Amino acid sequence: MEICKLGVSVEDAAKIVRGVAEGKYSLLTGAGFSLGSQCSHPGQETAPTSLELAKLLAKQFSLTMIPQSAADLPSAYEDAVFKVKDATKVYAYLRSVLTGLQPTWHQSVAAFAWRRLWTLNIDDLPQSIWRDASKKLKSFHFKDGYQPVPHLENEIHVVYLHGRLTHGGKPSNEQLVFSLPEYVEATRSPGSWHEAFFAEFSDQPFILCGASAVGEVDLSRAIRSGNQSRISRDMPSLAVVYRADEAAKERFRDRLGLIPIDCPGETFFAALKVDVDEYLEKNPPSIAPGASLNDARILGAQFQLLTNQRSPPKSRMQRHDFYAGDEPKWEDIQNNLDAYTQNSKRTVSYIERCWSDGQIPVVIITGAAGCGKSTSLLRVLRECSSFSDLTYIFRNDEGIDVGAIARCMPTTSKIVLGFDMAADYSFEIGELATELIKRESKFAIVAVDRSTRSRAMRNDLRRTIPHTTDASRFSSNDAGSLYQRRKAKHRLGSFTESTESAFRKFVVNMHDGNVFSAMAALEGGTGRGFEQRLNEFVNNSINSENILLLAHAVSLSHRWGYPLPVRNASIASRIDPVTLGELCSDSGELSDIFTINPKGLAFRHRVLASHFFDQRKDYSLRQSVLVELISSLAPLVTTSAIRAKTYTHLVCRAITRRGAVLDAVGDVHSARQVYSDVETAFGHNSRFWEQRALLESQANDHPKAYSYAKEAVSRENHAFPYTTLGRVCMAQAVSLGVSQPRNAIERFQEGKAALLHARAIARRTELVAHPFTAFFTYAEQFLPISRLVPEGERNLKDDWNDWIQQARRDSIFDDDTLQALDHKWFKACTAA
Repeated sequence: MEICKLGVSVEDAAKIVRGVAEGKYSLLTGAGFSLGSQCSHPGQETAPTSLELAKLLAKQFSLTMIPQSAADLPSAYEDAVFKVKDATKVYAYLRSVLTGLQPTWHQSVAAFAWRRLWTLNIDDLPQSIWRDASKKLKSFHFKDGYQPVPHLENEIHVVYLHGRLTHGGKPSNEQLVFSLPEYVEATRSPGSWHEAFFAEFSDQPFILCGASAVGEVDLSRAIRSGNQSRISRDMPSLAVVYRADEAAKERFRDRLGLIPIDCPGETFFAALKVDVDEYLEKNPPSIAPGASLNDARILGAQFQLLTNQRSPPKSRMQRHDFYAGDEPKWEDIQNNLDAYTQNSKRTVSYIERCWSDGQIPVVIITGAAGCGKSTSLLRVLRECSSFSDLTYIFRNDEGIDVGAIARCMPTTSKIVLGFDMAADYSFEIGELATELIKRESKFAIVAVDRSTRSRAMRNDLRRTIPHTTDASRFSSNDAGSLYQRRKAKHRLGSFTESTESAFRKFVVNMHDGNVFSAMAALEGGTGRGFEQRLNEFVNNSINSENILLLAHAVSLSHRWGYPLPVRNASIASRIDPVTLGELCSDSGELSDIFTINPKGLAFRHRVLASHFFDQRKDYSLRQSVLVELISSLAPLVTTSAIRAKTYTHLVCRAITRRGAVLDAVGDVHSARQVYSDVETAFGHNSRFWEQRALLESQANDHPKAYSYAKEAVSRENHAFPYTTLGRVCMAQAVSLGVSQPRNAIERFQEGKAALLHARAIARRTELVAHPFTAFFTYAEQFLPISRLVPEGERNLKDDWNDWIQQARRDSIFDDDTLQALDHKWFKACTAA
């Protein structure tokens, strides 16, 4: 590869080229990147260096200082502002020098599909580059609201971390970060984009060009914490820094986690283009005719193509042991480490049979915690790959782009799509299935989640008539299969000298078919297994407050199935990302308990996270950690992020639910304090006020609940806040009960009006179900109270009939759910 000639190893080069080709890398540019671009300022042919710009400022504003080096630029700028007493005049001069820049070699970077662009510069060179590339460049000032990565064919985002001189082709006097006081202010009050940069730089692959990195005071927390993309994404990050000295190279490599490349940017990107073009030629995407290259990149970002080709060993030194309880990987299934269970066999047979009959198979696999659902999903996908053409598994990093994914699926191929933790995306999965059916695609869907979340999945997928199966229990045959698998790998632990029959009884009788419980005891010696590992960690490895903070932070998130993003784990534990990577590496102090994956830091199994959470009742400490987590997540949970179902939003949603907060801190008073403490960071969000309202409603403080619910609807005209208002009003109506029946009727009617409004403004069926569920729940509870007011019962029954008929007309619920609602209502109406 060409970039190998620039000092990149063959192994790293392959990962970098693949990542850039797939649009996984972000580009960060500094002052050195703009050098060589053409400048229209009189007497300045090319963009000035920092020293040249300092001299221009000194001359223009008649400063007494004589700039000697690039380090004098902030002082020259600050002196100029002080002298003219008007920063906009200095801005205007800078604009005359730094706008209208034209690329020379720089347009070569537009040949790549960047995840996002970040720049430390204030000039308009990015606009010129992408204008020539016929792409729409959407720019953001660092104080603008955060937006998730776009998936548009001809649009790319650039974030100006230090401000910009123009916006939309017009002069801009927005805040700059140029002088030391401005750096300090940006550090003291960072914008959401600074927080986003910290989040992405922690574990996403980056290419830096022309940026010294360490001199950026406002971004020092992010940059000096280092980059862990080699561990989290198996893609190294690098810095193109021409003529860097050995000390700088060592700093980039050892402290910042970046491969230093000592060559001009023009040379590097020319070499990279040759390698990427060759990669794309050799690896054409398996997509339908008519799908664009951008569609293919979206498919690659959201789904992993599973093949039977054995993956090469990972270079990242991370311990993984499926038999020791680690969450399963595709490689484990390829190596036949799992037991091919009877339930999985029936699922595979069902898919084959449906395809033979010309039907579309949609399967939901549910089960208890730790029963092997994820393993079952991977095994089903592995077996289906033998009679299908394409097999994919959803990455769970972001929402599903239904249109792009559907366009990519060839109608002539048999396709299997797998989804773990599917309840988060079940509505989109249903939409995708509908779109694929319209396109006459031949496909199968296998969706997996815990039994407690299966109802929503079944409802969202009801139009596909899903087949549901429970994987909670191992049968005797399953236990026998597991015995043979582990025997072949010499991993029978305390059953090494026992018979298969004894092993079957151990799993089925002693552990009631719960495979995680059984395997936890298998290699533990004392019979405690995984629990013993965790106890040893608690007793021996938690040797500092930082590690205890880390364990609490990760458990708060991962017990819901969400690894904690590296940035948030770093903030909560006060351990920098590079050190976290070292602690979780194969020889690391915490490697027996924690691992780092593309989503973040996790216990080696979700059940271990729950076990730690249940075992450690450090409520006061956990409360402070929870506040820290919510505050660090909140800036990235904007309305656009919620709609896109970004991973950060899903994590924040899980840990801020009132039930989750109550479990974490132990009582209502402490839960109230959590919401109070994060109001400054999260109070902009309607979801925050909803959960606060529901907490007070649960605590029977109905006036406060009502006020918080009204606060939520004032912030967003959305179905969720109005549904919460409806719930709060109806809960208060039930509470008023027999003591104030007329007031109760009035409050119930207000609640109904809020739910009707939620129905009217809901843009998707996914949202419409919530107000219906709320009405049916509270109408049944309110029925006895309605009888205390003339015409009250009759009016409520009329309302019920209207709502149930509308639910049928709009197919809000499946037939079984509607029948169950009718049955419960009939029993309530006929009760004395």
